[in-house]
Amino acid sequence: MALLPGKLPPTLLQRLLRFRGAFDRRVVLGPAFGLDAAVIDLGPQYLVLKSDPVTFTVEKVGVYAVHVNANDVAVMGARPAWFQSTIIVPPRTAPGMVKQIFRDIDRRARAGGSMLIRSLAITSMTFIAVSLAHATGHRRSQIRLLGHGGPVQDPP
Repeated sequence: MALLPGKLPPTLLQRLLRFRGAFDRRVVLGPAFGLDAAVIDLGPQYLVLKSDPVTFTVEKVGVYAVHVNANDVAVMGARPAWFQSTIIVPPRTAPGMVKQIFRDIDRRARAGGSMLIRSLAITSMTFIAVSLAHATGHRRSQIRLLGHGGPVQDPP
């Protein structure tokens, strides 16, 4: 069966998420179906990471990228602090469109008190997408694992 546009079917995604690379005990919350972000244990703080693309639109791509990703970090109880973006546009895209994506990311990030720390922009025949990884360090007690028993508990 061919895949349709949009998210992968949940059963397929659940099977694919077993391919995770090397184990790292600092990963408190890694890839799993239905989770909003990853959580890494940095000792006194947790680092919350998020990356979601923006698809099905060519309008306000930068605005949506910041809002969608920042929201998922915020629902974990963290404040978005840093962004990394990957911007993929079709060949022959007007440079002004790419500039507008960067401007929108800049404006939304500034409004939320975040900084764009890295960006890759390329052309591709396939789609327009912006993916941002949001990261922030917060004390463990501030991070919520929604649907997973409330706040992350410190180890005994």
